[in-house]
Amino acid sequence: MKSIFLIVIVCFLATHECYAGSSRGKCVSGDCQGGYGTVNFEDGSIYVGQFNDTALHGQGAITYSDGMKYVGQYKNGIWHGQGTLTKPNGMKYVGQYKNGKWHGQATLTMPNGDEYVGEYVDGVSNGTVKFLRRVDGAIFTQEYDMGELLSSIEVTQGEQVKQSQASQSSKKNNLQSPSSPLKRRWKKAD
Repeated sequence: MKSIFLIVIVCFLATHECYAGSSRGKCVSGDCQGGYGTVNFEDGSIYVGQFNDTALHGQGAITYSDGMKYVGQYKNGIWHGQGTLTKPNGMKYVGQYKNGKWHGQATLTMPNGDEYVGEYVDGVSNGTVKFLRRVDGAIFTQEYDMGELLSSIEVTQGEQVKQSQASQSSKKNNLQSPSSPLKRRWKKAD
């Protein structure tokens, strides 16, 4: 069996929980160098997907030992294209990635069911974001400028109910992409 080495860093949202370190694993099936294969890591994480010149490239899925999971596209070892990132607590991001960051149209669902639907640029909210608060069904339209909250308008059935300008303390967007992960390249263990 082929042995390989993985370096992974993934931070998720405002919780700043990071998955960092290196983990040795074994290619248990397929071609983990330049095809489709499965790698089991000593820490319990499992990757199933495509490889190109030992880098994750194409479609793949990794389930970390704590239950966090990413399913989606990779380009030269980083998240790039359509993907879904799910945490064990139920937090879920479904959308586009570019160079390891949220980029493009996406839906972010929080553990309590609240949803944010909008555009991300270089890992931060940009433009109009629709926010649905599940506890009472309130819908907000929020305007962002590269991660800075400019305004929030509560609407009910298309009617404006309440508009507020963002306060200085709430201007920073907490809906940010995980830190860009290290380029993932699989290396044979010595």
